[in-house]
Amino acid sequence: MKRRKVILLASITLFYLITAALFAIYTPAWQAPDEPGHYNHIRQIAEAGCCPILDEDDLDLEYLSQLLQNRFAPELLDRLHTVRYEDYQPPLYYILASGVYRLTEGSLVALRLLSVILGAGIILCAYGVARLTLPQKSWVALGTAAFVAFLPQHLALMAGVSNDPLAELIVGITLLLTIYYLKGAAVPLWLLGVLVGVGFLTKGTAYFLALIVPVAVLLRWHTQERAQGVTVLLHRWMVFLVPALALGMILWVRNIDTYGFPDFLATRRYDQLSNPGGLYDQSRTEDYIRNHGLQDYLRMAAGGIFNSFWGQFGWATLPMSVPMRLLTGVISAFIVLGTGLELFVLRRNTPGGFFSDSTQRNIWIVLWLTIFSAVAGLVYYNSIYVVAFGRFLFPALIPIALLVALALEAWRRFLLQQAVEVRWIVVAAPLLLGLVCLLLLFTYIVPMLAPL
Repeated sequence: MKRRKVILLASITLFYLITAALFAIYTPAWQAPDEPGHYNHIRQIAEAGCCPILDEDDLDLEYLSQLLQNRFAPELLDRLHTVRYEDYQPPLYYILASGVYRLTEGSLVALRLLSVILGAGIILCAYGVARLTLPQKSWVALGTAAFVAFLPQHLALMAGVSNDPLAELIVGITLLLTIYYLKGAAVPLWLLGVLVGVGFLTKGTAYFLALIVPVAVLLRWHTQERAQGVTVLLHRWMVFLVPALALGMILWVRNIDTYGFPDFLATRRYDQLSNPGGLYDQSRTEDYIRNHGLQDYLRMAAGGIFNSFWGQFGWATLPMSVPMRLLTGVISAFIVLGTGLELFVLRRNTPGGFFSDSTQRNIWIVLWLTIFSAVAGLVYYNSIYVVAFGRFLFPALIPIALLVALALEAWRRFLLQQAVEVRWIVVAAPLLLGLVCLLLLFTYIVPMLAPL
């Protein structure tokens, strides 16, 4: 990698670290999604060891509603320690964060800054994935990293206390090594198995990796190793699966012992507390459709997912202003049209298009499968609960950001032809979102989420 590209990548990462640190410091306390629940999970491990158990005493819904309505006013925080509904989550992030908790005597800002640092790793993974996928387009890789860094909702999430940053980092590292593997590198399959097992211990949003890696193994076997017979494929799958399942069993056996069979993910326990009349009384999709109709639900879900993908802050209670939403709508249309331009106009005269060879085809299959897995998870969860949150797509943000950068590159080529000297607009455009983030933080997020 040339020196200029190193400097640009370092500059993007440094700009992100500064911006995200400002979000971590100045975003009002507890105004990140489910932040008290994640914080209390960390606190319990730091004070009493692993692992806490989800039970009926872990949330007073009336109290939480009061906190949200008053924006976590200090005089209401005397019972904040009772907000523990994240206790069912896998423990790895909370164990790691408990060390920071002890060193800083429970500093919320310090725990937020841990997330910020993990987010920097995701940016580097995004660059690596895009660079391996399109090795001749380094500016597209930089644009991919910049979009991951400065998508407003994602940056705000990376500046809060939650297990999402670690889960996304594991996804990013696994995608990076999987693409190396598809390109013929000697990546140990046991190492990919360990990464997937670590994902099992981190968050349910990383579980789709258990599909991605075996598919990648199948694709490489089919294109490079098929002559060696199917036993080679089965052996490679076994080498991957053994460490992945061994690590997953640590959590699954514990959950079955705690919550009963077959609740190995503790989700049935969570659902019991989320049913009407249960602990959380979370809105269910079937009830919403019954009361409002399918068309209204689809309209609401589409709008909610779109807005919260770009930016809906706090506990998804603070959407961006109308002008900003209009701007993100224009940007989204620009990206969609640019993607169509790339696929159906510019690539028409390019032999092979994206799939210039079998390895390139296999890489794109893995990237698209990552996106489809995230979309499927979002659709499935919304088939049960009314949770139209675009951040549920962030496990696939790296390939999504690559598509965004390619759309910008398509417009650059279409409008400016072969003007190579302006190709860095693919990087500059996402970087402008960093300035938008700072504007949002100090003129909108801080005053609108400050305690009443």
